[in-house]
Amino acid sequence: VMEGEELEGKVARITSYGAFIDVGCNVDALVHISRISQEKVKDINDFLKIGQEVEVRIISVDGKKKTLAGSMLGKQADQYLNRRREILTRQQQRQHSWGAAEFPKT
Repeated sequence: VMEGEELEGKVARITSYGAFIDVGCNVDALVHISRISQEKVKDINDFLKIGQEVEVRIISVDGKKKTLAGSMLGKQADQYLNRRREILTRQQQRQHSWGAAEFPKT
């Protein structure tokens, strides 16, 4: 399985943080709750059922940890989410490097 590959699978397990999709590999692909729908997902069971057939795009493959991450969103929505996460990570890193109550001097 490679990043970017689109696969058909079946919902194997549902958790509070996402769904594991059986894509025919030794390992199920985790689709995080934020990548199930563009709508706000409060309860995954409102969107997915065990055994339901779904299409998943593989967005991450970790050979060492033997994990797959997938998405049910379109490519553009995933790119937007990735950019937002990168921005938030950079902001958190800057806040951490400045200290919680410190601000840069101007």
